[in-house]
Amino acid sequence: MELGFFDKQKSKNQAKTYLEKSIYTLGVLLNCNTNFINKDSINPHEVDTAMYYGFEILKTEIEAYNKL
Repeated sequence: MELGFFDKQKSKNQAKTYLEKSIYTLGVLLNCNTNFINKDSINPHEVDTAMYYGFEILKTEIEAYNKL
């Protein structure tokens, strides 16, 4: 089943809304400015910490948001 144009646009809008909230939340939790983060940003956290993986997820979400 293929989505129509309206359904595709609605799905993109919902995805953007979700990513905006998630990016904001991760930015607050990690105490970083998300405006300057991209896929090439260096992770400032130690590899064996949860914050390291949170930062990696943040980079992935920002990249996905920019593709939409």
